Amino acid sequence: MAEDAILERVRASGMIDDAGPTLVLFSGGRDSLCLLDICVELLGHDEVSALHVNYGLRGTESDADEVACREHCAAMDVDLTVRHETRPERAGNLHAWARDVRYAAGAGLCHANGGKLAVAHTVDDQLETILYR
Repeated sequence: MAEDAILERVRASGMIDDAGPTLVLFSGGRDSLCLLDICVELLGHDEVSALHVNYGLRGTESDADEVACREHCAAMDVDLTVRHETRPERAGNLHAWARDVRYAAGAGLCHANGGKLAVAHTVDDQLETILYR
């Protein structure tokens, strides 16, 4: 599918509207990278910002992800907020903890800026959520 056709499908679906600023939860993975690119294309870089949470769970790989996110956002002229989080000893399920931290940080930034939160999910993410629940 051509880029213009993808953008038109997203625009027509109403998934991304132009009513106010949009914050993308940005891991640097393919799904969030695609979402960030589409938001910037549809809304413009002035209306889009990103949040990356570095949990430090994979050592230097986590830091490399952060650097890649910083570089990509800089190239797109998108403001990026980076949070560093450390998992408490008794935080329970790792994925649930990380998701809660990410969503809470995103909600806090959206509340402060009056914006919307955009999150990308793949089929695997949805399957994991179903199995988890």
